[in-house]
Amino acid sequence: MRMKEDYMKNGQLKPAYNLQIGVNSEYIVGLDLFPNPTDVRMLIPFLSVLESRDLKFKNIVADAGYESE
Repeated sequence: MRMKEDYMKNGQLKPAYNLQIGVNSEYIVGLDLFPNPTDVRMLIPFLSVLESRDLKFKNIVADAGYESE
């Protein structure tokens, strides 16, 4: 796994990838891996991936980690 550099020099390397999983009625309907380590700015790109697979949704629920969208 690629790790993010230790900019703070405190020995805590962070994952540099982010797995997004889409769920509908308790079933996984899509997943993708992104090079951004946080959820910020990942909702719209992930929804684009799901739409490219012909998945359409009436309602979208996401947690506060996507707050910049």
